[in-house]
Amino acid sequence: MSQVAATSVEGIAPIESLNTGVAHWEARLFSRWTKALAWKLDCIDFCKEKRMKDKRHEFLILHFSRHENPLPTAVVIVERGPLEGSPKSAVKSPHSTGTAPVGADDRACVLGQGQDLQTWVNNTNGEYEVLCTLKYKATEGVTPPSAMQISVLTTAVHYLRTDYLLLENNCYWYCHTVFDACQKLFAKGTEKCYNHDARGRWNYGTGGQLLDLNDIDLACDAYKRRWENLVREHEAEQNELAQQLKVAKLQIEEEKRGREEERQGREKERKGKEKEKREREKERRRREKAERLLKKEQNMSEASKEQFGGWGQLGLLLEPEG
Repeated sequence: MSQVAATSVEGIAPIESLNTGVAHWEARLFSRWTKALAWKLDCIDFCKEKRMKDKRHEFLILHFSRHENPLPTAVVIVERGPLEGSPKSAVKSPHSTGTAPVGADDRACVLGQGQDLQTWVNNTNGEYEVLCTLKYKATEGVTPPSAMQISVLTTAVHYLRTDYLLLENNCYWYCHTVFDACQKLFAKGTEKCYNHDARGRWNYGTGGQLLDLNDIDLACDAYKRRWENLVREHEAEQNELAQQLKVAKLQIEEEKRGREEERQGREKERKGKEKEKREREKERRRREKAERLLKKEQNMSEASKEQFGGWGQLGLLLEPEG
């Protein structure tokens, strides 16, 4: 049996096991839309437990991988039982007794990284056999369904019959409906049956009637409506996100322009101050130069006076006496 690779399988499988309702699984994948679309269905195993001779529980094992890179792989077990807390929730479908409807508990168990499928199933549902397998292979023009699409299908089938009925809407009905609707919705799947006749019959009141084709058509229609609604919701979210990013980008650009204007203002102020400083320095130098020239002129004037004053005294001495 396969083992979930101990590497990242983000978008479909958590590090730890996830055991939750199919609607929650769908919501979890919806929040990881792009990654969930990248995981493609390899095959669905239609399984039946071996621990009882009759009324044995049935469940589906889904195998996913990225087809461009076979590893890592992810494994999801999908099954139906009575809702926990109901009088019939102590044992698996269809072991319960009575015919009164209770809430259906349709669950997806995503195996954590490194968990062994055989060990996990044996510890929960016990030994089992694979009755039929529906395989998908990516070829030219053929794309297998994604994990996102399969989660939508399991959820659409859940909401098609939300009540668990021992003789009607039990694990047999749920597994048949999901398996056959998948085969009808997503063409090019190859079915290989090992023990097809062992697949359970659920409407014991009519002698064990097998799957009503109308239920398959209803399931396919319900899937298409749900898928279209989710695609529109995703597109609306993306448009809103794009708008938010646009607004955020404009705000960032506006803030950037504001910061640039502030920087330019500070730079202009700095240059103004530097210019003012240079002008003051020039003025100081002009004053110093003027002062030096003035002092020089004064010194020269004083020297001249002393010189000419000396010649005056000499003249008096040379002047003849009367």
